[in-house]
Amino acid sequence: MFKHLNKFMFIFLIFVLTTGVLFGAYFLYKQFFVNQPLSVTLDNSELISEYQFIQDRKKPILKIKLNRVENFSELFQGFLTSSGQVLTEKHLEIQLSSSPNAKLIEFYQEINPSLFEAITLGNYSELQQKIEDGNNNLSKARLTISEKYIFLELEDDDRYLYYVLDRHNDNFPRIINNMGSDI
Repeated sequence: MFKHLNKFMFIFLIFVLTTGVLFGAYFLYKQFFVNQPLSVTLDNSELISEYQFIQDRKKPILKIKLNRVENFSELFQGFLTSSGQVLTEKHLEIQLSSSPNAKLIEFYQEINPSLFEAITLGNYSELQQKIEDGNNNLSKARLTISEKYIFLELEDDDRYLYYVLDRHNDNFPRIINNMGSDI
């Protein structure tokens, strides 16, 4: 009877050690090849003032509080390029937060239907003209269109609203724009 008990204990010990090695390897991979490169990119970016990584059960969420910058579209595309592999592997959802005032939000609400109309119909020149015509003495109102995204940069003195709209539904990471800061 003790011979069989020793065999079962030996098999159980091997099972525990194997499981421990597998989970340890997964943790090390996740820490050193996913989280650490992403946090280095986030910490060194002049575009990002704060960030919070939330591991949700369905999909991970990265909340980013944006800084006011001179050329948002260029810096954001650089951020996506430098951390693109990590972002697409994890199927992250990125939530962007700006620091708008009531004037910026009102202007955004006026042109919001035109943004989605431009994506559907492809009339980007009309959208640009509407932004230029409706500019209510904002210090900056810029529209930038890339292959994958539409970038809207609105600034009023020290307040700013940066908005990223995905031109295709199958792009990763998924980007969600929050009007204010909730970090």
